[in-house]
Amino acid sequence: MLATGCLMILLATVASARTRNFADDEHISFGNQLIQLDGGCVSIRGTIASGDFFDGLTRRDDAGTIEFKKHGKSVTKYPETVTASIRILGAPCAASDSSSPVRIFYDGSYSVGFDLKWKRDMEMRPAALSSAAANCTGYSSITNLAENISEPAVSCDLTVRSQGVPLGDHLIVSIFDSQGRFLTRISAAP
Repeated sequence: MLATGCLMILLATVASARTRNFADDEHISFGNQLIQLDGGCVSIRGTIASGDFFDGLTRRDDAGTIEFKKHGKSVTKYPETVTASIRILGAPCAASDSSSPVRIFYDGSYSVGFDLKWKRDMEMRPAALSSAAANCTGYSSITNLAENISEPAVSCDLTVRSQGVPLGDHLIVSIFDSQGRFLTRISAAP
């Protein structure tokens, strides 16, 4: 009976320690979102990258303590800058929907707004763009070969100052359409 109890405690301790390996990833994903708006949907996806910084990085969660390592050495801070690459694509709301994708790109304008913050626990603080700032490229239509439709799209790269930011903090990006209306908020952290 005592041996069974000790084994259960050991298994619970081992189960609480999780390790995530970024060995094959050079970026962190914001994930994909499909947002339904009046008249259609918008697909939003993105990543955070910084050269090979995330390649080989490991994260270990153990009883509320997070530890990052790369090549056996402890890493506690993000590099000097990270690049958030975000792609916004007009899309039908369902595969069977033949209607035009939503036009968040009014009158051929590809203006998209962003608000960036760093988040730790419940505390949010402004994130600053580097001198490289933002670079967005709009497309009047991109052909989606899988569904044989053309979709408006915009791709943006935002270079964010991250020197001194603790590695466990999330980068929060709020996205606004060309009319300044809030679309969504995305978040990523290693």
